[in-house]
Amino acid sequence: QEQKQSRTIGERVGSLESQLRAGSALAVSLSRQQLKQQKAMTTKQIK
Repeated sequence: QEQKQSRTIGERVGSLESQLRAGSALAVSLSRQQLKQQKAMTTKQIK
């Protein structure tokens, strides 16, 4: 019983970690897109 419980907790932590990694990767790509858009906007304004 105890072993089963600890295993499920470990699995939960593992899935949380993978979700966090996926989320951070998504956040990085999104922030890069935003930076590109901001640069495009500023170059348009300068011209």
